[in-house]
Amino acid sequence: MTVIQVAESLGRMFYMVSPKATTFLTQQEVPPYVSEATPWFLIFIFAELGYYVFKNKRKGLRRQDGKWDQGKYRMNDTIGSLGAGSIQQMSRFFLGSLQMVTYNYIWDHYKIEAIAFSTFKLSTCEYYNVSTALRQSLVQTYTSFLFNLPLALVFSPAQFAVHTQLNLLYQFWIHTEIVPRLGWLEYIINTPSAHRLHHGRNPYCIDKNYAGTLIIWDRMFGTYADERVYPEVVARKEDEEPVSYGLTHPINTFDPVAIQLGHFKHIWNMLWATPGLGNKFKVVFYGPGWHPGVPRLGLLSEIPDVDLKNPPVKYDPVLPSKFNYYIAVQFTIVMVVGSLLLAEGYKILPLWQTQFISVMFLISLVALSKVMDAKPYGLKAELTRTLGIFFMAEFVARSGYYEQTYWERRSTLMVADTFFVSSLFLGWNIYKLGPNWATVVPAGKAKDQKVKTN
Repeated sequence: MTVIQVAESLGRMFYMVSPKATTFLTQQEVPPYVSEATPWFLIFIFAELGYYVFKNKRKGLRRQDGKWDQGKYRMNDTIGSLGAGSIQQMSRFFLGSLQMVTYNYIWDHYKIEAIAFSTFKLSTCEYYNVSTALRQSLVQTYTSFLFNLPLALVFSPAQFAVHTQLNLLYQFWIHTEIVPRLGWLEYIINTPSAHRLHHGRNPYCIDKNYAGTLIIWDRMFGTYADERVYPEVVARKEDEEPVSYGLTHPINTFDPVAIQLGHFKHIWNMLWATPGLGNKFKVVFYGPGWHPGVPRLGLLSEIPDVDLKNPPVKYDPVLPSKFNYYIAVQFTIVMVVGSLLLAEGYKILPLWQTQFISVMFLISLVALSKVMDAKPYGLKAELTRTLGIFFMAEFVARSGYYEQTYWERRSTLMVADTFFVSSLFLGWNIYKLGPNWATVVPAGKAKDQKVKTN
């Protein structure tokens, strides 16, 4: 990869591209820009972590304890974000590219005129860092594209495929608290400051700053608001109001299924509890704050206020250190498998094997989330997963059902050994600690922070 190619790749993260280099005749010619950007995702994450370690004197990495400048990065939250993004990407192995199939149909049958080239998201996360950008919605992928379909009347599928990717990549770097306001650029493009407000649960943040790349649309249609933490926005220090991130009613879990589908459970419960067919229709199609007797988008007065002196406590269950190390190792294994599948694996594996690995990826994230949520049954759920993978790997390696080379068989046996050791670790802790495995004795009562046993 040449220096110019590296520069072009980095430029795509900021939508700084050459029209000539990003113009293609067919959709099949369009490179997978999002997949190719994976190294930049990791570089940005480690750069931001480096800032909090060195420049910020580790304040942002401390567990939140009633201060606004703490709790910027936590491992469990980052795992939740990375997992959600991977699930969203793997969904195409089951549903296909519904968006592009529909778009192509409209372009082929109803296009008005071809144009040479064109420039053209509810967050559950209580943290705001670049890893948050990877917490992509599975359902949104297969619903929000409907609003883009009119573009097919004038823009080719190739142009659409290019710019939907560039628009998504641009929104990665703006998920950070490190970058302040950017002066006159605040009037034109979506910036970290503008997008921070979009993720807020404060009443003044609700339904604001929807922009992807250009903030001009929010300014034109009255949905723009400024962060209330800068002298040019608020006249008095006492009027400052930092953004508190996440949902107005937090879901308090790292379960990827709950993260992706939790709001639909709320809609379903509301649907049954609300009387009248017309009102049931409104439950589905009106704003999330709607209920009978209020406007379409609900009332801001019903949004809980944020206590500025006592910032909302972020969901961050305390686990014994050994389980945090265990989660880090297991998640690394899961992400390596997932990354290989998304990068090249799906091209060479049969579809059913790709789908099977994707299902196992989801099961792994769910099982690990039960440990991160400190559920009493968390270790048992994870033990079920590790034993399942151990037995599958043993079967593949020793049954002869699958033809393998010597080194492929040795690698499969290594996988089996890894998950056998993991199962021993989990089984021993279940036996010794029981359902209270996550309970930690306060520091003042035990010098070594031992786990309380039954």
